[in-house]
Amino acid sequence: MRKLTCTLLFAVVSAPGLASAYSDTMSFARDPSADTAGGGGGLYFTGSPRQHGLDCAACHVEPSGEVGLRLSALLDGEEVSLFKNGYQLGRTYEIEVAFDGDLLTPQAPCGAENTEVCDLNLFALEILDERGQGGGTFCPTAPRSGPASGCGACPTLRARGTLAEADCSVIVSDGFDPGAGQWRNGVTAYSFFWTAPTDDVGPVMLYVSAVDGHGQESEGGELTSQRHDAVVTVQAPIRSPSRDFQDPSSCHALGREPPWPIALLALVVGRRRRTR
Repeated sequence: MRKLTCTLLFAVVSAPGLASAYSDTMSFARDPSADTAGGGGGLYFTGSPRQHGLDCAACHVEPSGEVGLRLSALLDGEEVSLFKNGYQLGRTYEIEVAFDGDLLTPQAPCGAENTEVCDLNLFALEILDERGQGGGTFCPTAPRSGPASGCGACPTLRARGTLAEADCSVIVSDGFDPGAGQWRNGVTAYSFFWTAPTDDVGPVMLYVSAVDGHGQESEGGELTSQRHDAVVTVQAPIRSPSRDFQDPSSCHALGREPPWPIALLALVVGRRRRTR
């Protein structure tokens, strides 16, 4: 069934970073002092204050052009204006992060079987309250109903190309579909589930940083994937049942200023498929 969904459309010019990218998103949680392969020590690069303002541009260097993101939400399979009307206590929303097309692709076409990494478009996302604490919890698939809460309500922590990290207060796309045993090369949209706080913690802020992957390129006999990507970082406020932000039109009402200007282009009505 096709549903009309209210979406936010953002675009930003990518900016250069300073480091080399991690080989996979599971590296974010690793202790860099205990793992010879390196690790992020629990940093997920969403651009939030909890991540020290670090986003994907810290690792994805020599950017290539612009990339846009669309954020949309469903509640009980129906369109909902989450980013306009705010969250309802304890309700579970299906959120979609969609790239504005696959603008960057590798020079050589990806294989039809998608058994190897080729052209990944990925993101890291979290929602924080005004204290900088996680607001609500994430699951890659619909959480189970019942007394379990948090990560305990998630049937799985990895599915459909997304991975719930830490205490399920962060969701990342790792680009791998374990059910099909394939990489999601060229995929430009990911959906997952967010359960809002059960108490009114006040307004929360969604932080997301995403990479439109340029694909693999050969350099010195090694395959690299952190150069010539495009990066976008967005902050989107979500009001609580009781109150809004002081400036609800601001994209950075909480936390530090973003590392480069973010332009809110339009509030648009889009279309999204929903199979029931």
